Amino acid sequence: MPHESTLVLDEVPAPKVVPGVDARVAWKLEEAARKEANKRLRISRNNVRNVRLKAQVK
Repeated sequence: MPHESTLVLDEVPAPKVVPGVDARVAWKLEEAARKEANKRLRISRNNVRNVRLKAQVK
């Protein structure tokens, strides 16, 4: 089982920004996508850590 520090962020898909969307809105969409990717990374690292700890106990 790889160490949780070796996990990397998933590619964050570009938000759907169409012409006419304000730059502030586009920035907020990108920021939300980055936060979601970081949340998924934390969850993944936690899952890997839990699996490694359970394997050590057995």
